[in-house]
Amino acid sequence: MKKMKLFYGVLIGLMILSSCSNNDSNSETDADSISIVGNWKPIKRVTICSTGSQESENFDSCVQNGKLTYEANGNFNEDTYSLNNSSNCNLVIQENGTWKIENDKLNIKYSDDNAFGEVPFFELSENILRIGEYTNSGSCDGGNLESHYYFEYERIQ
Repeated sequence: MKKMKLFYGVLIGLMILSSCSNNDSNSETDADSISIVGNWKPIKRVTICSTGSQESENFDSCVQNGKLTYEANGNFNEDTYSLNNSSNCNLVIQENGTWKIENDKLNIKYSDDNAFGEVPFFELSENILRIGEYTNSGSCDGGNLESHYYFEYERIQ
């Protein structure tokens, strides 16, 4: 339960931090780049330590019921699941908004926000999406500081 609270805290923090920055650039990423359009399921959370080592937490099957969908029209939807105290898998967060990629950076705007915010850590390959942020506030690897963390998603469609 403690890990799930941390997961939701980090997820909400990422949403808040990513909605605070403003990017005025209008240049779009080349059309021949790998497309983020599709459905993605959460697989794990990875922490990269300042020493270069990494720690990984694979999500349970309940959390993997979640889905992050990027549509070609620039909309996105995210459903997040978690086990409750009775060990039932429940939908706990539903978010939506719009997205765009500018200068190889993912920018998102939640439906209840006015400005696009750049996602601090963004990596995309054909079947893997990594979204996270840089930090030095957590501890890992025997008490060393974190460098960054990310949530890893796998393409499902």
